[in-house]
Amino acid sequence: MTGCPDDAVLQAFLAGVQPPGEAAGVEAHVGGCERCQRLLDVLADVTSLGAVLVQAAARPRTESSSLMLAMERLQLEATSLLDTPTGGRADRTVTALLDGLAPTSREGFLGRLGGIDVRRVIGRGGMGVVFEGLDPALNRPVAVKVLSPHLLADDAAKERFLREAQAVAALTHENVVAIHAIDRTADGMPYLVLQLVAGESLADRLGREKTLPPDEVARIGAAVARGLAAAHAVGLVHRDIKPANVLLEAETGRVRLTDFGLAKVAGGETITGVGTVAGTPAFMSPEQAADGEVDARSDLFALGSLLYAAASGRLPFSGDSPFVVLDRIRTAAPKPLAELNPALPAWLCSVVHQMLEKDPARRIPTAAVVADLLDRQAAAPPTRSRRRWVVGGLAAVLALAAAVTAFVFLRPSPPALAPALRETEISIAGRAERWAKLADAVAAAADGDTVVVHGDGPHTSSRIDIRGKKLTVRAADGSRPLFTPDGTTRSAQWLTSDTELTLDGLTAEWPGKAGDAEPAPPSADDGVVVGNGPLNVRRCRIVSGPRMACVVGTGPTVIDGCQLVCDRNGGGCVVWKATATLTVERTTLEGRNGVVIGGVAKAAAVGLSDTAFHTDTAVMVLVTKQATAALPLAARRCLFDANNVVTLYHMPAYPVGGRPTADELRVYLKKHVAWTDGENVYRRKTSYVTAWARQRPQAAGDIRTTADWLGFWQQADARSIEGDLRFAPRPDGAKTGPPTLDGIDQPSGVVPAWATGRE
Repeated sequence: MTGCPDDAVLQAFLAGVQPPGEAAGVEAHVGGCERCQRLLDVLADVTSLGAVLVQAAARPRTESSSLMLAMERLQLEATSLLDTPTGGRADRTVTALLDGLAPTSREGFLGRLGGIDVRRVIGRGGMGVVFEGLDPALNRPVAVKVLSPHLLADDAAKERFLREAQAVAALTHENVVAIHAIDRTADGMPYLVLQLVAGESLADRLGREKTLPPDEVARIGAAVARGLAAAHAVGLVHRDIKPANVLLEAETGRVRLTDFGLAKVAGGETITGVGTVAGTPAFMSPEQAADGEVDARSDLFALGSLLYAAASGRLPFSGDSPFVVLDRIRTAAPKPLAELNPALPAWLCSVVHQMLEKDPARRIPTAAVVADLLDRQAAAPPTRSRRRWVVGGLAAVLALAAAVTAFVFLRPSPPALAPALRETEISIAGRAERWAKLADAVAAAADGDTVVVHGDGPHTSSRIDIRGKKLTVRAADGSRPLFTPDGTTRSAQWLTSDTELTLDGLTAEWPGKAGDAEPAPPSADDGVVVGNGPLNVRRCRIVSGPRMACVVGTGPTVIDGCQLVCDRNGGGCVVWKATATLTVERTTLEGRNGVVIGGVAKAAAVGLSDTAFHTDTAVMVLVTKQATAALPLAARRCLFDANNVVTLYHMPAYPVGGRPTADELRVYLKKHVAWTDGENVYRRKTSYVTAWARQRPQAAGDIRTTADWLGFWQQADARSIEGDLRFAPRPDGAKTGPPTLDGIDQPSGVVPAWATGRE
């Protein structure tokens, strides 16, 4: 071959669709031509296949194994951004970039780029070179990605490079990597300053271990799905989900999604060009492979392919060239996972295969649902002869917002630049500073940060008011921190936030204010945790004092896997202003009132699932004259060990001492609540509907049994029952965890599978 082949020939070379005899010549030329190697890096990074496939569909395809090895090498070079030091073998691109660095006085460093001291080269990709650096202002290690000099004249390349940062400018999430800064050198060379984390990619781990245990597959998949949910919430489609872009922190095992270089804003234009396909062939969706319309569901297909590979050690769609792979993605069904690995649980196989549906409309609808399914099933107790209500922790569903994130660049255990972490200290993810008090860490945190609490404590805390910034406060891996009031406060509140707040894995015991306790619901000012924006509570245990609520929410509220214990003197586990949605699942509620609801709005809804009510009243609804629509309330697979299922509080039409009739009670109930029942278990002789008319209780006398209750709602097929409930002894009270259901005597029907521990 004389001269360099044009771009179309190189694209065909990458696609593996050249006529016989041509591939060997191109391969030989590329092996000795640095220019073509650099261009192939870029082409492989974008994977421009669409136009080539249309032109070459009828041509014979080569099956050269040497060609495939070359393509795999180029693909890895184009996508790997891990710590792969050059070991002195720096090419001309790296040399040119090093020569352009400003001098630095820091010993052991190569130079200075902007405000960053550059330590060494750690990676080379199709678009540029990655350095390890040190940000001296914050004394933290960072990664710096610099656009290759030979691409400076290419406006499209510069646009795509900067797009990596701009595409995620509205996104910050603990499962997505952070961009700290976007800048240009004096001569116009763009570069990104990124989070640097010690660890490895999922591709590295699979290369070493081949397959992962099912619970680890579910954990990693759920974390990636949460990162995708954050991206999708701001209209961002990743389009290149694959093991090399899933990074695992060495110390914590946290999963982070990286490389938004191919990201596309939903409904917007891409920069990969008309007639091209962007992504990595083995992990493309059918619509992506066909150059069709791509939305968030395409990322779910790619995630399904990733989980398939992690669970089985095989790709769901493979072939001897990218052309064959793309064709099989569009037309072939993957081999059932259960055949490849019979040890896999059926639920995991089902979730993965639902994500691999050809028709996007038949896939699991959202990344948030995928995360919930994987989290829920992975955390489910093993099959046993009886059902156990086990404490878990608060659900983090929303957690998507503003800032900039894109890549994490990994390295094998860099020199420690932060002080050693003491057992009970508090840190902020990605930062070196340490704090002794949660209030100080929260004050220092920026919008979108994650505050990590180390050690069980007990930690003492003052009241903390969070204003104008979205935060996550979570327990460090292996810690179960307990918070109690310090000597500076007797406030009924611990944490309040006017923005989005996520709590994960914390325990708070908050006695609150002493004083008279009357049988009334607590106010919104008397919650241990108060969320005036989106509130997510996961795997937490919260104990509140008299006339207090454990959790108060006035916006979208999610409580998952928690144990909430309120005082029986007027307290409530959850107090919620019904202006959005409330989800309570896999949670145990103990005390006077389970869920207290007020201020019903048209768009509000409540979902209760897999939750146990060990309370006087399960659901209390504050009656108002202004109610215009009944609140949709779905209760499924719940245990109602309660004196009253629904209580209507303070019906305004009745004077002191007045009592509503049963008919009037039913009218008020249906005016305020639209109940949907499913596979619940009720305590025999509970009062299904009760009114507190000026603190004088009145029950609807003709709703005495579960059959009466289901008939009232016209739900004869709900498969709910009542019975005499037996619980295992709990000698230490709530300290040993939630009550354990030991049996149901004289059930009124078939006992639901969840109540017996059967799958």
